[in-house]
Amino acid sequence: MIALFDLDGTLTNPKTGITRSVQYALDKLGRPAREPDELTWMIGPPIFAGFTELLGESDEVRDAVRLYRERYGTIRLFDHDSLNVR
Repeated sequence: MIALFDLDGTLTNPKTGITRSVQYALDKLGRPAREPDELTWMIGPPIFAGFTELLGESDEVRDAVRLYRERYGTIRLFDHDSLNVR
């Protein structure tokens, strides 16, 4: 039996890991800092679409996605909160 889990807020709360990874990418690109609560809309939609919304149709979008994945894939992947599911 194979079980797949979609960890987009159903079983865990990924807000911390995702928003901090977005902050990391924006910081590395020299873009203004944003508070985590201003970035929660980035949870769920495709990451390219989210960075396009943040940065516009810019060459920086690919760099932002690369930086996001660099941070999320090595550190922030494990940075989440458990939900109280009963």
